[in-house]
Amino acid sequence: MPTPLETCWHRTDVTVGSAFVAMYAKFGCLNLSRKVFNEMPNRNVITWNVLIMAYGMHGKGEEALELFKKMEAEPNEVTFIAQFAACSHSRLINEGLTFL
Repeated sequence: MPTPLETCWHRTDVTVGSAFVAMYAKFGCLNLSRKVFNEMPNRNVITWNVLIMAYGMHGKGEEALELFKKMEAEPNEVTFIAQFAACSHSRLINEGLTFL
């Protein structure tokens, strides 16, 4: 039976791809989460937010900040909440204040 990464659904449907990014992140598999993200030809703000939140949840605030800087979608309110949370979880208070 093929693994979810081998099915290629995440390459054709942004909703499915975003769900895989979130699923792997929740299991703590940030490398697989990022792999799915990188393989997606199309990403929307939700996809970006999911990965930014994932880095934040796992204390990788600097990675979240870098991803935000590279973001190819228009950030929304959730994006900024994810950034604040990532900075908070990583003790990057001064960096978080720059978003105010």
